Amino acid sequence: MGKNELEFSVKEDESYTFQILATYATSEDGGDYTYEDQVIYTTTVQMIRDYNLSISDIRSEDSQGESEKYFGKNEEIALSFTGTTNTALTVSEAWINGSKYTLTSLGNDRYSARVPGYKTAGVQTLALEKVVMSNQKELKVQDESVKIEILKDAPSAEQFSSEQTGDDKLKFSFTLQDDDKALVSSVITVTDGDGASLLRQDVKEGENEAEINLTASTVYKVQITASYDLDTNALDSTSKGNIPEETYDKFVQIVSAHAFGERFGALLIAVEIE
Repeated sequence: MGKNELEFSVKEDESYTFQILATYATSEDGGDYTYEDQVIYTTTVQMIRDYNLSISDIRSEDSQGESEKYFGKNEEIALSFTGTTNTALTVSEAWINGSKYTLTSLGNDRYSARVPGYKTAGVQTLALEKVVMSNQKELKVQDESVKIEILKDAPSAEQFSSEQTGDDKLKFSFTLQDDDKALVSSVITVTDGDGASLLRQDVKEGENEAEINLTASTVYKVQITASYDLDTNALDSTSKGNIPEETYDKFVQIVSAHAFGERFGALLIAVEIE
């Protein structure tokens, strides 16, 4: 009873089954309640000098397990890799960017960790630093990392208002919000109830104003479109977002009020004023 130590000779890389057997009684006088040579602990013992760890095919994935390097803010990221050794042991945990994560086995020596998302836009590096084997042995990993990018927030139009002035003019004001500097270009267009174009004007980030001369129409349609680029093009030359707005159909329109229709790639705002 108490702390015990024992030493025995083994052959390198050969597996041994280590068991602790005990004889004990469950009553004070023994009797029929004595148990002999009962296994109370068992484990596999193997002396390994070189695990010959191999890490390959490391990649970032989305929630569906598909390879992906672009993620939204706070979106969870999966980091998967293939890890093999010259033992029968499996990989149970991994150290990534200084934090330890429990791994999910995907089969065929492939493992995956779920890494919390990032709050700010930009390029990030996920570095696999160490793995923990099923015998709790930690093994260092050399130069295994993957770069990802957290996408910017799309621009949005806020605080839209309109005012009819005394000289038969209609004035519009709004703020184009672009906190992550994703804006490429933006314009405001105004048409009357007959579809006649009354205004096409460039829009800038921040506060904007536009004005038209009233016509015989009682309804005016205002559209603000914005093209934007959500990534920095640091990982490849493909822009994530700078797409013509007509390729999307998410649009909301409310009569006698202002409505905002957000699109991935373009922003469309429509207003009808009676």
